[in-house]
Amino acid sequence: MLIADKFDRDMEVKYTGAKVTINQENHEIEIEGVDSVVKNIQAEMNQRKYTYKKIQTTSPVKLEQIYRSKIVDEYIEHKLEQADVIAVWEAEHGKLHVISKSGEMVDKAVTIVQTSVKIGPPVKLTTEHKSLIETIQWKQFLSKLSTEHKGKLQIDISEDSEITLLSTDDIHDELLEDIHDFLDTNTIYAEMWRVEENVLQLLMQYHRHDIRQITKGTNVKCKEQSFGFELTGTKNDLESAKRKLDTFVAQIKEEPYSVSKPGISEFWKSDKGRGIQNSVETAHHVILKSSYDRSNEEPDVFDIGARSGDHHSGSNVMASCTVYGTRMISVTRGDITDLDVDVIVYSANSMLQLNSGLGKAILTKGNFKSYLHFSICMFFFDLPRLL
Repeated sequence: MLIADKFDRDMEVKYTGAKVTINQENHEIEIEGVDSVVKNIQAEMNQRKYTYKKIQTTSPVKLEQIYRSKIVDEYIEHKLEQADVIAVWEAEHGKLHVISKSGEMVDKAVTIVQTSVKIGPPVKLTTEHKSLIETIQWKQFLSKLSTEHKGKLQIDISEDSEITLLSTDDIHDELLEDIHDFLDTNTIYAEMWRVEENVLQLLMQYHRHDIRQITKGTNVKCKEQSFGFELTGTKNDLESAKRKLDTFVAQIKEEPYSVSKPGISEFWKSDKGRGIQNSVETAHHVILKSSYDRSNEEPDVFDIGARSGDHHSGSNVMASCTVYGTRMISVTRGDITDLDVDVIVYSANSMLQLNSGLGKAILTKGNFKSYLHFSICMFFFDLPRLL
C-alpha cells in the first residue's frame, strides 16, 4: 500500500538527501539519511499506516489464479486509476484483502476488484458435448481464445461435466457466447422426426428423394425408422431441416370421400379392388385408406398438394381425385345441367344438332331463344380458331 500511495517518492521530495527503498518481495523498507530524518520518515510511515482502511471479504478460490495474472493485475490497476482510487489487493485462501487510504475509497476499491473478474455461469455438457471436447477442434478453439485474450481468461472443465469460464469483465460475455456457439455448431445431435402413420407411408413410398434432398441441403443425415426419421446433425442444422420438413409435410392433404354402394367393401378387399388401388396410388402418388363400419364406408385419400373440389347442390359426387397437383376429376350422379361450370362437353354430330336428350336439355337450361341463336354463339366462340 505504501508503494501505491507513493510514500517513498513523497518522502524523498520532502526530505532532501533521504532515500527510501520499499522491497515488496521481502516486505522490507530501507531508509537512508541522517538520524533525525530517518526517525521523521519512520514516524510518518506509521502515521500513514494507521490511516489506511482494510476490508476482507470472501472470494471464490477459483479466481485466485486469474487474480495473480500480471495482465489482470494491470487491468484492475488501470480501472482503479480511472476511478481515482488508490488501493492494493490480494486474493488467497478464499479471501479477498483490499487496503486503501480511506473508508470510502476502500469500498470503491472492493467493488472495482470484485467486478473486474467474472466467473460462470457454468455451461452444462451433454453426452454429445463430452465427445466433442475430446477432439482436436476443441483444443484448437481453446488455443485460439488463449492467444487472443492472453492472461485474461481461464476455462475449467469439472468432473460434473460443466465448463466454467473465468475472465475479466470486458470479454466475459463475448467469450461465453463464443463457447455456446462452438458447441452448437460442432456438436452432432440425433433426434427423431415423427409424423402420422399415413403421412409416413406416403413419404416412404413416394417422397424419399424429396426428404433426402431437404436434409442434404442442411448437412443433416437422415435415417428411415419404422415410426419416423432419425436426423443427425448440428443443433442449427437440425432446426433448419425440421422447419423445411414440416413445411413440406404441411402440403399433404387428407380428403374424405363417402361412397355408398352395395358390395363395395368386399370389392375393395378383392384382388381386383387392390389392383385398382395400386394403380391409382402409383399413377397419382397418393395413399388410399379405407375404413368400414355398419353405417358407412369412407376411403381417405392422402395426396401432396391435394385440394377438395366444390360439391354442387343437387348432385352426388361418387368419386374424385386430383391430378397434376391442382386439377380435380369427379364422377357425379345427377343432372349435368345443374352444375355450376363454365363449359359442358357434349357428344353431338357434326351439325351440332340439339334435338333431343342431353342436347335438348342443354338448349333449354341455357335459355337460348332458338337453336339458331345457340349455333351463332358457338360460331363466334370458335371464330378465333377458324381464323
